[in-house]
Amino acid sequence: MFILRLSNSYHGVYMGIYEEEIVNLGSNVAWGIRKYAERGIVNGGFCYGYYNDKNRKWSINEEEANVVRQIYRAALKGKSYGVIAEELTSDKIPSPAGKEYWHPGTVKKILTNVTYNGDYLFQKTFIKDTLEGTVVTNNGELPMYLIENHHEAIIDKDVWNEVQTILRKRSIQYSQQFTKKKLKKNSKNRAFEKKFYCGECGNLIGHYRYVSNNKESNNWKCNHARRYYLKDKCTAPGFQQEYIELNFMKLLQSIKDNKDFMNQVHQMIIKTDLDDNDMELEQELRNKMDRLNQELYLVVDEELNKQEEDCTKVDELTDGIISLQNQLNEFTNRKELAEHYQEELKWFENEINELKNDLSFRRDIFERMIVSGTIDKNSKIIYKFIFGLEWSIDYCYDDYKNFKITKKKEDRKRKLLNSKEVKALLKFCKEPRKFNEMFYFMNTTKFISKSHLRTSIIYPLLKSGKLKKTCQDNKSLMYYS
Repeated sequence: MFILRLSNSYHGVYMGIYEEEIVNLGSNVAWGIRKYAERGIVNGGFCYGYYNDKNRKWSINEEEANVVRQIYRAALKGKSYGVIAEELTSDKIPSPAGKEYWHPGTVKKILTNVTYNGDYLFQKTFIKDTLEGTVVTNNGELPMYLIENHHEAIIDKDVWNEVQTILRKRSIQYSQQFTKKKLKKNSKNRAFEKKFYCGECGNLIGHYRYVSNNKESNNWKCNHARRYYLKDKCTAPGFQQEYIELNFMKLLQSIKDNKDFMNQVHQMIIKTDLDDNDMELEQELRNKMDRLNQELYLVVDEELNKQEEDCTKVDELTDGIISLQNQLNEFTNRKELAEHYQEELKWFENEINELKNDLSFRRDIFERMIVSGTIDKNSKIIYKFIFGLEWSIDYCYDDYKNFKITKKKEDRKRKLLNSKEVKALLKFCKEPRKFNEMFYFMNTTKFISKSHLRTSIIYPLLKSGKLKKTCQDNKSLMYYS
């Protein structure tokens, strides 16, 4: 039997010719199908709600068609994709893919598919790469052909058009209400990607962004909880990104103020490193391995001089040496890990000691020190450090909300004290003024109550030293700047 072997160069040439033939054949077939489509002849694949009968014609699958009609009736009532998907899932109706739950995207495809009114839109997608079989959406690269009354309709054309009108109006309202502006640079904290896990179901916590009234919010929530269409979805809430950043910085401040964390890390390093007994055992293993190596050398030399090969003794010695080497490797790894922990802890301690009261997120510390984290439904965050130690603080989402309220009040006060009206008041008080004079002056530009003037303007200005009292006698008390 003769076998023809091709060199690499010939193989490449023949493969090139073969691939070219496939591309040409695919193009010719596609051209022929398009020509038929121009004449209104299409034998395309059927979709959910239909099946091909024995004559290869589209026929209605009544069981599936009833589901399609149910979806359109719900849309006419103004129900969203998500609500319809939830209802279908709760009714235990299998999805077109045979799954237990319905995805809102599947509902949207059914509601926007022209096929259900009896027409057929040919070439909504096309094969971009014949060899790889890559299918892409047709965005105008190729002509599309609408074949009217191609098959029996499940949805009346008037009903279908009414649903499209409802969907278009809803889309416009949504875009007007939730106009998504471009993401700010670095608004998403990528240090949190694939770092946090849900304390309820164990799934990853992912990022999502919410924009309303031109305000952007970056949030993190359990990926399983975000799939609201699931029957057994997780109930864990979401959290603002700033809360996680602030929680971590307060954790660092807590570690700085309390030496318990550092003490526990030192103890873990001591346990990881070799003690006197470990070092003595390590030396014994090395001595034993040296003896086995010498014995193996002699055995191998003896075996080479024999006529008959017997490797039993050699195998035994080799296995023993490998076993000893594995044990020694464990000791070596522990020493190296302890050294690594020591270096990282030294760096961490230096960074912690240099922390100021500024709570700006330290991404460098987070990425270098934190392996992962768990966030439970009560917003408690448990961080796992590279040392293998888990740590957390008593700071929850309610504390963060109170912090935001306080900060908002302080910002308002700061903005008020830096306003042009207050600056004008300080200029007015270059000469000592009585309270009533200050009150009437302020009300020439904007209305302000006497109590608000005292608590929100005069007292803070006195505290900052920008305003002073002439005396302590309330009757003759005057203020000057």
